[in-house]
Amino acid sequence: MELALEQKQTFKNEKMQVILRIALVSIFTMNLFYIYDNGGHFGTYSFFDVVALPLVVIVLNIFYYFIFLKHFPFLYQNVRIILIMILDIVATIIAFYLVGEVGIYYAGALLWFIIGYGTRYGIKIGYITYVTVILSWIALLKYSPYWQANIDVGIGWLVAYVVLPLYYFKLISELQKKIAMLHQDVTESTFRAGHDSLTQLPNRNLFEKMLYESVERYKLTKEKFALFFIDLDGFKKINDVHGHEMGDIVLIEASKRIREINRFSARMGGDEFVSIVHYTDEKELRDRADALLKRISQKCKDESIVISVSIGIAKYPEDSKSTYEIKKYSDEAMYRAKQQGKNRYCFFMEASP
Repeated sequence: MELALEQKQTFKNEKMQVILRIALVSIFTMNLFYIYDNGGHFGTYSFFDVVALPLVVIVLNIFYYFIFLKHFPFLYQNVRIILIMILDIVATIIAFYLVGEVGIYYAGALLWFIIGYGTRYGIKIGYITYVTVILSWIALLKYSPYWQANIDVGIGWLVAYVVLPLYYFKLISELQKKIAMLHQDVTESTFRAGHDSLTQLPNRNLFEKMLYESVERYKLTKEKFALFFIDLDGFKKINDVHGHEMGDIVLIEASKRIREINRFSARMGGDEFVSIVHYTDEKELRDRADALLKRISQKCKDESIVISVSIGIAKYPEDSKSTYEIKKYSDEAMYRAKQQGKNRYCFFMEASP
């Protein structure tokens, strides 16, 4: 799921980048018209030689937007982005070569490439862009007559390309670390708010949400569920004889055993637990209750401690369509199970007079 969201965000960024690229290249082209119209020149190259490149870039981007992005939005996404980035930079370097002295006004665009790609697609893509820009600029300094004649300015820009992005990458890296720490803190806080600190089971608040979701699920799918109200037998005696520390150990072990049988379980407080069990027929519920009684009553490491539970079961929607009544009925059935001798389960309808 996270990968799908990342792909969608990358696709959204890519679409925006294509639109922005068309807009910026169009502005650049109009600027070239303005320079030419006011008597400017481009060295040994004619105006049409220079303008042809940005016009081709605009046409290719329109084609890319309406044909490729529309029909193949997620095809080789990362490879595609790297190739487009290289083409962006190469086309820009060629344009600088062709326009000669005019290129000095646009040299900062290469910094924008590094920062833009790094921001949109992540630090790894940013570093690839960084290396590509530096190598491309060195090639321009070597082969362009204008930049050969103005090598000091070219070296100045090269230093800017080398130094400034490193500061940016460091800043982004630190920011990502802080965001990750904040995300971890939020995740832990959210978990603590919805889970019991001792057993790590969902607490009463999260259980209410689970119960609501089960009701909504029934409305959509007609999948019935039952509420198991589970109470440890003789837990007070364990606390009195062995101490509260051992009592906590027993609660932790009991919660693990309950969770093994009933995945959707929660601790209501003290020695009381609840489970939501989806089912198709009553036999499934009886088998689940039998398995739970058997698992709970298995020996502990300290054989002097014996655990058992009494279970009350209320069914939704047969017993009631009210969540309040389902909780109440399962509690009543649990007390009837205790009255009948403990270490057993009882359905609400069986407990009813």
